[in-house]
Amino acid sequence: MVEGQQAVSGIGLISNAGARFEAPETISSHGRFEDVPRGGYDPGQHLKDMQLDGVAGEVLYPSQGLFYFKVTDPPLMSAIFRAYNEWLAEFCRADPARLKGIAMVNLDDIPDGIRELERAAKMGFAGAMITEYPPEERRYDHPEYEPFWPRRRPSPCPSPCTRPRGGKARSAGGKKTLRDASSRATKAFYPRCRCAT
Repeated sequence: MVEGQQAVSGIGLISNAGARFEAPETISSHGRFEDVPRGGYDPGQHLKDMQLDGVAGEVLYPSQGLFYFKVTDPPLMSAIFRAYNEWLAEFCRADPARLKGIAMVNLDDIPDGIRELERAAKMGFAGAMITEYPPEERRYDHPEYEPFWPRRRPSPCPSPCTRPRGGKARSAGGKKTLRDASSRATKAFYPRCRCAT
């Protein structure tokens, strides 16, 4: 569920694709969908942009989609990810040799996450994005995640893109978790964004 003033996404920085540092005043964190270059959602235009820039192929990672890891309702998050994955698979079908997608997978329900990963493989995805920092009480070294990792799955499944090795980040004020570091970095880049910690 998305509650009250919860900021789920921000289109501003994504609308800056193509902005050049020679004109820094054109780079803004504010924006509307109308400001997003057509190549950001139209695969035909995207391929033309790639040609213009001399790019032979791309791996398409979630950008706007990363904001949806903040959705607090796990079934809703999974539904959003499935819809995103279907959209991206269709986008990549414009030229599968040049466009490789990275799926989004929610692991709040691990069997459901495995099913979505297997579905992503059938759709041709090159990998999958999972939350970088699961809740501290359910870190990725917990045995319940074992069926998800590549050595436990058939080889056609894409590998998850994010799997931290654990550990703590140190600061002058004492030990901080990696989740704390991520939250601080997010707040530095998106100061108006409320992040779950």
